[in-house]
Amino acid sequence: VQSPFQLVEVNQQNTGGTMSACARRVLATHGVSGLYRGGSMTFVREGIFCSSYMAMAPIMKARIQARYPDLSDNSASLTAAVLSGSLGAMLSHPADTLKTRLQGSLFDDVKASGPRDMVAKMREKGPLSQQLFRGFAPRVFRIICCTYIYSNLTETF
Repeated sequence: VQSPFQLVEVNQQNTGGTMSACARRVLATHGVSGLYRGGSMTFVREGIFCSSYMAMAPIMKARIQARYPDLSDNSASLTAAVLSGSLGAMLSHPADTLKTRLQGSLFDDVKASGPRDMVAKMREKGPLSQQLFRGFAPRVFRIICCTYIYSNLTETF
């Protein structure tokens, strides 16, 4: 569900117009399969991200509380969110960058055929690590916040 909506969002931002007009353009030009361009990178990104907040954050919180029993529950949750969210962001950011580039190039005359081809095209433009981690700071902040919120919601409900 997420991948098609993000593809339309990225291309609408690139080309303008309404979201519905962009969705119609994708379907008219590439069919339903066009909506899933970059889908494999979405799966990788989401798998890592979900693991960071569903599995890693509670484990880290328990370890933090065991090591620092006087620390408040909220402080332990926040510390666990910072650690697990940062690691999750670092591991998933390259997949997110590839997904966005694949989706954003849907209407380019010359476009990468998939993640491997996109990596090759990126290498031609300069150091790969710099390109794969572009935009990391705002994303790591967002993922830390999400991890903290999700962790607290999970404990509440």
